[in-house]
Amino acid sequence: METIKPKLAQELLRMVEKKIRNDPNQVQEKNFSAGEHLIKQGDDSQEMFVLLKGEIKIYYATLKSNEYLLAIAGPGEIVGEVEILTGEKSLCSVETLMDSRVAVFKKNTYKRWLQEKPDFALLINQILCYRLQKISTRAAVHLTYPLEYSVLKLIKESAFKKSSLTIKISRNEIANYLGTSIRSINRILRKLHNQELLMVSKNEIKILSMDFLNKFLAIHEN
Repeated sequence: METIKPKLAQELLRMVEKKIRNDPNQVQEKNFSAGEHLIKQGDDSQEMFVLLKGEIKIYYATLKSNEYLLAIAGPGEIVGEVEILTGEKSLCSVETLMDSRVAVFKKNTYKRWLQEKPDFALLINQILCYRLQKISTRAAVHLTYPLEYSVLKLIKESAFKKSSLTIKISRNEIANYLGTSIRSINRILRKLHNQELLMVSKNEIKILSMDFLNKFLAIHEN
């Protein structure tokens, strides 16, 4: 569910931590408890945030109050940077999933740093381009392949990110991320469980064979 390439996240963290040390009056550090909002959908955005420690979820709420999960992200994630430049209201909400530490840039500080630091401006552009590629790929997969493929792809990517065949993820999170119903996700997970590809429990999924999973993905890709 990442929206930023790990290498780019590390570079951004390095720059921001250096900024905090050298110019603490320009960047404020804040601690957030689990369940707090950095950004609420529809708010006027006056700050940009960089996650230094912890985990956040980024989601969009529909008019029917359904959540569409865009990402679950860790250190190095940047949020609020687009709305500051466009002047639009916040498109999504950003909520902490655990106690987190965040660097907060005021609008003028962020804009000035973009103007005065070409290496920072380039890095932000690289992050936005990577994010656009991920969003475009995700949309193309949803339009081209059946839902079962999207579920398997998400599980594989999550396992790769955690370096583990067991991932902590709920059916509700999968449904929100893929923009579908829990009933559809339950049906697919039940099928994959019965085929002995996955071991599925309430909030955890274990891949029984990565080779077997890759063969399932290849069936849809070929």
